[in-house]
Amino acid sequence: MKLIEATDGVRLHHLVLGDNLDVLKALVELQVKFKLILTDPPYGTGHARQGYDDTDEGWLRMIKPRLKLLGELLDDGGIILMHIDDNYDAHLRLLLDKLLGKECRFPVMVWERTAIRINSSRTLSRAHEYIVGYGKPGCVVNPEQMVIATQRNKFSNPDRDPRGDWRTRAMVANGQGYIYPIQGPKGQIATPPKGRGWSMKEETFREREAAGRVWWGKSGRNKSPQLKRYAFEAETAGMVPRTWLPGRIFGYTQTGSDYVKRVLGGPQFSSAKPLPLVAWLVERFSQPGDLILDCWAGSGTVAEATALVNGNDRETPPRRTFLIQRREVSEVKHQGGSYSFAIEDLTISRLRHMKEAYGDGYEVVEI
Repeated sequence: MKLIEATDGVRLHHLVLGDNLDVLKALVELQVKFKLILTDPPYGTGHARQGYDDTDEGWLRMIKPRLKLLGELLDDGGIILMHIDDNYDAHLRLLLDKLLGKECRFPVMVWERTAIRINSSRTLSRAHEYIVGYGKPGCVVNPEQMVIATQRNKFSNPDRDPRGDWRTRAMVANGQGYIYPIQGPKGQIATPPKGRGWSMKEETFREREAAGRVWWGKSGRNKSPQLKRYAFEAETAGMVPRTWLPGRIFGYTQTGSDYVKRVLGGPQFSSAKPLPLVAWLVERFSQPGDLILDCWAGSGTVAEATALVNGNDRETPPRRTFLIQRREVSEVKHQGGSYSFAIEDLTISRLRHMKEAYGDGYEVVEI
């Protein structure tokens, strides 16, 4: 192993230059474990690249042994997220189902990659890509806190509850639920809708009722009870992340490409994911102190997204990244011409930028 470049002090980000299959095997032998694996593998374009024949059979031969190793590297309670498009999303999900189990599968996230309508497309103008996710038992997905402020107008306090503003939510369970009658303040008897049940056990409901957290309407004559949810609880609990990731919030493909060119001084690199999207993924699916793996590092967006999520907080353990990128030359066709560049040079440029912008130390080695 050869040291290429390193900073003084604490190094939060490690980049290994080499074939990720060899590096992943070495990590398994060293018994390294990762809480989050977040990576952007080849999508299958039909072109020979990255050391394999990018056809159906070639892609499967390439991905299968790497997925097996990633499964071994995923820690207890760990999460794996992989970007993919329509070419191989079904193949990838079937392989991960077999590797990790269907019960570990997350709903597929859909990212709006472009707002442009391509009228030259033969059938449909593709505007999206997928993020396929799986989590081992005990994994944690962090709620979104940032959108709570936009929900404040949905809370009010018509009964002057001393606990502050609140809003109601139905007490009917999404699944089968619990069956028991409830008597309202005007003597009305409420039962769950046919084929459904209440969302909580009767003793839990009685506790909520005694605490004044059940609402039967201003007149007390509603046919079914509703539960109060207070604004302060919403801020504490946050909101469950959605699977739809619109480009106007998370950035488009062009956002990532423009950032590489404008901030990093790099080439027209269309594979770079936008920083807001990747930072959101890091924030939702990892915890302080976690070690994060990106085995197809590309321009190094995962590392900068991690630095962005860490911020200036020096009280909590920082998230750290381990990147793998093979030495690879990419050819770009642009404005009637073409030029080539080494992808690993772009990855290292990102790490240098992070040192200046965030103060994060790094190390680059080659095998």
